[in-house]
This record gives sequence, structure tokens and C-alpha cells, in this order.
Amino acid sequence: MIIALPCRSLDAAEKLLKKFAHGGCALLLLFLSDGKPSDLWTPGATDTPEGRKSLSDRHETMIRNRISELSRQFGKRLTVGTIGFADEAKNFSVLKGMAEEANTFSKGMYLHARADLGLAITSLVTSLTSTMTELTSAGGKQRTVREVTREKPE
Repeated sequence: MIIALPCRSLDAAEKLLKKFAHGGCALLLLFLSDGKPSDLWTPGATDTPEGRKSLSDRHETMIRNRISELSRQFGKRLTVGTIGFADEAKNFSVLKGMAEEANTFSKGMYLHARADLGLAITSLVTSLTSTMTELTSAGGKQRTVREVTREKPE
């Protein structure tokens, strides 16, 4: 089914995150885009621009919902980093939405890196290091993060 395709990579990412989800492990999920969301709809799936827009909107909603689930599941141990590396005029709404959704329970960062992709990645690594520091006690031991049910604030 076409609508399930955008979340396959998120399903694979979740499996990997679960392998390293012990309490003292800081996690980073990184997405890069050139601002051309061609993967959000399949040519021929709809015949009109309105139909393609509708399908694109549904996919974006599904992606945001999956990021919300991952954020809820992994909490503050997870950083969702999204980097757009093309002209600012391109469409980075999916990346921005993913970072925004992650901020509910985790840390979400959208960065635009038209000129310097390395600098954007360095910013994400710095954020990850900060998370690792939070997960370490003053004595240098790894803290244990308890599994809790997280609810969205109203």
C-alpha cells in the first residue's frame, strides 16, 4: 500500500534504536533532505495536483505521528536531527515538522545547511554529547533511565 511507504525507514530506525535503548545510551536519529519531497507521493497514484497534495499531507501526518511515537518511547535520550541541505526556497516542511514533533518528549532540531553540512552535523553531535552528559552522574557512572508512559501536555 502506497501510504505505508514513508514510515518504512522509521520502522527500521526504531528497530535499531531499540538495540541501543539501555538507560545510559544517548540516541540520535538523523534525516537529510535536499528539499524535494518526491518520496511523499507516487506518480500515477493520483491524477491531479490536488490529489497529490492530499496524499502528501497524509504522508506528512503519518511521519509526524511516527516521530511522536518514537519521541514518546525514547524520551530525553533521543535527539531527532533534521538537516536541509539545499536552497532555503525548497520545501523542508516535513523536516521542520519532524523536529517540531520530536520536541514534545525528546529533543528535535531542524538545521539548514546550504553552505556547510559539516557544521550542521557538528551541532547535532554537540547536542548528543549534552544528552550523554545528562545521563552520567557526578561520579561518572551511567544513570539508569526508567521506562515510563509519557503523555502529551495539553
